[in-house]
Amino acid sequence: MLNLEASDLVLLAIGAYFALTSLVRLMRNRRDELVQQLTAEAEEMQRRKKAEEKAKKKVDSRKRKAA
Repeated sequence: MLNLEASDLVLLAIGAYFALTSLVRLMRNRRDELVQQLTAEAEEMQRRKKAEEKAKKKVDSRKRKAA
C-alpha cells in the first residue's frame, strides 16, 4: 500500500471534500436550470393548447351559426 503520512492523508481528505462539494454544487445548479427550463416549456405548451382550443371553439361556433 502507499506510504502516506498523516499530513498527506489530511491533504487528500481536504482535497476530496472540496472536489465533492464542488461537484454537488455544480449538479444542483444544473438541476435547477433544467427544472426552470422544463417548467417554462410546459407552461408554453399549456398556453398553446388553450389558445388552440379557444380557436377551435371559435371556428366551431361560427360553423354552427352559418348552418
